[in-house]
Amino acid sequence: MVPASGPSFSIATIASDFTSLLRAIQTQGETRILSNPRVNIMNGQTALLSVGQDRNYISKIETTTTAGTTPITTFSVNTSSLLSGIMIGIVPFISESGEISLNITPITSDLVRIDSQKLGTPDSSGNYPFLIQLPTINLRQMNTTVKVKNGHMVIIGGLIANREEYSDSQIPWLGDMPILGYLFKSRSKSVIKTELVILLQPVIISR
Repeated sequence: MVPASGPSFSIATIASDFTSLLRAIQTQGETRILSNPRVNIMNGQTALLSVGQDRNYISKIETTTTAGTTPITTFSVNTSSLLSGIMIGIVPFISESGEISLNITPITSDLVRIDSQKLGTPDSSGNYPFLIQLPTINLRQMNTTVKVKNGHMVIIGGLIANREEYSDSQIPWLGDMPILGYLFKSRSKSVIKTELVILLQPVIISR
């Protein structure tokens, strides 16, 4: 996903029912709920919510060769993981008057591609013995602190991204002709704009 040229963020607090607010948002366009978790957090402690897919990739290859009349080489492959999705860090602080301060850090991570880099000396067939993978990701991150009353809702918007998609079409058989086939093909481009809206409703739980 290609980030917008100048992402802006908006924050608001409102005392409203979650279902009614969600219906109002749905009137603005197609809406999809990514996650609806509930978590208990102690005052001043940190909670991390994540939604997405963990992608593993080969990040490092180490070789070890033992000395001797017959050297033996062993290989150690190290893998790393990255999250393609959404992470939200939340730290609540509750005052004596019952006012809630939330330190919120939303992060979106979009995996663009994973490239392979060849390592080592190629054999007679031109094949390399090792490949490591280098991921390319798009990150969008913000950090803010907002005060909210017990039971009120915090709305965070403005995490906007544009994604370009291409689709090819052709006339059967004629589009497969060498050289002249390009006359019977066409490509269309569409731009999909998405916005991530985060709704948080902190509620103080009395012991």
